[in-house]
Amino acid sequence: MLSEFWALGPIIKLDFPAPPRSLQVLHWPAGYHPKQSRVIFHETVHFWQYLASGYLARLVEEDWDRLVKFEDSGRVIWNTPLRSHFIEPHSVHAFSPRDLVEAFARYWDVHVVGPPQLIELELQSAGHSFSCDFVERFERMKRENLASHPQHGAYSSASFDLAMEGPGGGWAKPYVMMLERLTPKAVATLFPICINLALQTANPVGTFTFLISGAPSIENALPSNNDIAILWRWGYDFMLPLLQELPRQDLLGNGIQVASEGSLTGHPVWKWLIGYTLRAAAHFGITDGDKRNWETAVQNGLGPLSFALACPGALSNRSKLVPFLSPPLVQFADGVAWSLAKDAAISVQTSSRGLTVLDEIAEVAQDIDDRWQSLLDTRGY
Repeated sequence: MLSEFWALGPIIKLDFPAPPRSLQVLHWPAGYHPKQSRVIFHETVHFWQYLASGYLARLVEEDWDRLVKFEDSGRVIWNTPLRSHFIEPHSVHAFSPRDLVEAFARYWDVHVVGPPQLIELELQSAGHSFSCDFVERFERMKRENLASHPQHGAYSSASFDLAMEGPGGGWAKPYVMMLERLTPKAVATLFPICINLALQTANPVGTFTFLISGAPSIENALPSNNDIAILWRWGYDFMLPLLQELPRQDLLGNGIQVASEGSLTGHPVWKWLIGYTLRAAAHFGITDGDKRNWETAVQNGLGPLSFALACPGALSNRSKLVPFLSPPLVQFADGVAWSLAKDAAISVQTSSRGLTVLDEIAEVAQDIDDRWQSLLDTRGY
């Protein structure tokens, strides 16, 4: 079994035994059992992506409809249009929406763990295969002290670019395309934001290429500030209005919007996720001492939450996403099941009733996983 985020559950499934249980796997994956934590963090980024993406939520809705139909009639639909679109490379740009999803998660892996450490961990892992050329370039970079930035001592852009290439193959193509059009600073600023916004449309690859098509104007507008956290905030505000230039029928919104409007309202865990995400928005919308009511807090928090989901690896965003919006169930290869969401809720002193609900949600997610496996078993999986 490969480690994966299974969105219909939603469940994170991992192919290794559980490390000591701690929220540090998300807060500090570079320093807390990094071999395991980096994978848990990667799959959690996928969880956040589905909440942020109407396109991805439609995939979940399609799978849910398949499961319901199977249980009602015994009929299984294998080839579905959205799933096919998700994995099909674009006829012009040669990468798929799935490549965008993986490239986004890879970007935050590299930023949060750090390029040299991430590559070293992957070189030690039996699950990754690198070309001899890649290994030689990495070793040469270390010998020549090019992995660190000469001024501030953090990672260099060259080491970041090499790590983005990594063992990923096709999903590195969106990053390479952006590097061919924009400076490294602009790419570092805008890459995750462009993917996040593209996945809120019916045509993610086309939208991604549209967003980066105005390269000269982007370069001219880029602030002189080199603080990446400030640049991400600027980049999000700069790019978001560009979505309004797309045909209205292509705009899907975020995953919670899609889940609220279709058959996922009949999915017990995704129905809960709608409220869970809105509660997280309320926490983003309340400042210390502010006594806003629920509706006002949610409305004020939707924008900050949307930005946090576009840049979940930013430390200030992650510090709020982890306690208020964590995955409901993580399964390890040794049979250990962990409600990350429950431990996160405990960290912010959630009521006993709230913790009981999280236990119930984890059980329902497991039940849906068992039901889906029954569907797969009809094909001999």
